[in-house]
Amino acid sequence: MNHLTQSLRRLVAAALVLLSLPVFSQLSGTYTIDPSGTGTTNYASFTAAVSALTTSGVSGPVTFNVAAGTYSEQIVIGAITGSSATNRVTFQKAPTATGAAILTFAATSTANYTVQLAAASNLTFKDLTLANTAATGQTVGGIVEYGGSTSNIQFINNTFNGNAGTSTSSTYGALRYGSTPSTGYATGVWKFVNNTFNGTSYSINVYGSSTVNADSLIATNNTINGTYYHVYAFYVKNVVINNNTISTAPNLNGYVYVYYPATSVVMNNNTMSGMAYGLYSLVTTNNTGSLTYSVNNNVINTNPAGPSQYGIYISGSSTAANKIAKVTITNNNLKLIGTSFQYGIYTSYVNSTTADPSVISNNMISCITNSPTAGVYALYPFHVANINVDHNTIHV
Repeated sequence: MNHLTQSLRRLVAAALVLLSLPVFSQLSGTYTIDPSGTGTTNYASFTAAVSALTTSGVSGPVTFNVAAGTYSEQIVIGAITGSSATNRVTFQKAPTATGAAILTFAATSTANYTVQLAAASNLTFKDLTLANTAATGQTVGGIVEYGGSTSNIQFINNTFNGNAGTSTSSTYGALRYGSTPSTGYATGVWKFVNNTFNGTSYSINVYGSSTVNADSLIATNNTINGTYYHVYAFYVKNVVINNNTISTAPNLNGYVYVYYPATSVVMNNNTMSGMAYGLYSLVTTNNTGSLTYSVNNNVINTNPAGPSQYGIYISGSSTAANKIAKVTITNNNLKLIGTSFQYGIYTSYVNSTTADPSVISNNMISCITNSPTAGVYALYPFHVANINVDHNTIHV
C-alpha cells in the first residue's frame, strides 16, 4: 500500500507541474495589429503577432487586420505549425482603415530585409506598403528576403517602395533570395496580383532549384517601376506574366528572365519600356519535351541608349528529348532602338509537329541601330521544325 500511495503522489505531483506550465493555444480566426488596440485578440505590433504565430501555430485560417500607421519593425516569419493551403495566414490592412498601413525598416548589411520568410509557407500579404527606409545610395535596400523552402506565398494589392536609385544590385530587391537562411528555395505557387513596385532592382523574383522546382509564378496586373530584373523566374515549372505595366528607370536596361521552365510560359497583354530583353527565356535542361510558350499582344520598347537587345528570345535545348514543343507568338508590337546588335524575335530548338505547328504571326517588329557593323535580325528562327510565319510587319 505504501508503494502504491507513493506512486499516486508522484503522479499527482507531475500532473500539477504540467498544469502549472503556460498553455499556448493555436491561433484561428481574425486578429488585429494596432498599437492603440486592446483585448485578447489584439497585438500592438507585427513583432508581437509574429511571435504568437510562430510560437503557438494555427488550427485554422488566420487573418491579421493591420491598423493604419507606420510600423518601423524588422520581422522574421519562420515555419508555422498547422499551416496549410486551407490554414493560410493573411496580413492585410484593416478593411476600415482610411490611411496606409506601412511596414518599414532601415536594413543593415547583415540583415538586409524588412520581412524575412524563413521556411514560412501559406502566407498572404494584402493592401500593405512594404518598404526599406535605408537612404538611397547605401548598399542595402532589400524588402522581402526568403529562403529555407518557402512556399505558397501571395502578394496582393501591395506597394513596395525601394531605394535602388540607379543600381542593378540584388541588394535592392523587393524580393530577394537571401543568404540567410542559406538552404532551401521557393516552392509551390507564388502569386503577385495588383502590386506596385517603386525603385526596386529585382521586383518579382521567384528562385526555385533544379531538384525541387517552384510549381507556378503568377504575375498579373502589376505596375513595376524598377531598375533591372522586373520579373525573374528561376526553375519555375509554369510562368504566367499577364497585363502588367513595366517601366525601367531612365538610361537603364530592363529584363524579364524566365530560366529553365518545365511546362508552360504565358506572357500576354503587357506594356514594357526601357527593356534590353522583353522576354529572355533559356531552357537547356529541366524540359521533358512538352514545354510550350504563348506570347501575345505585348508592347515592348527598348532603351534607346542600350547595347544588345532582344524583343522576344526563346531558346531551347539542342538535345532532341529536351526541345521546346511549341511557341505561339502573335500580335506583339516590338520597337528596338539601340547601339548594337538586335533580335526582334529569336527562337531556337523548337520541335513542333505538322499537326500542331508553332506560329509567329501578325507582329509589328521595328529594329533600328546606330551601329553600322551590328547584326540586325527582325526574325531569327534557328533549328526549328514546323513553324508558320505569317502576316508580320517588319521595319529594319
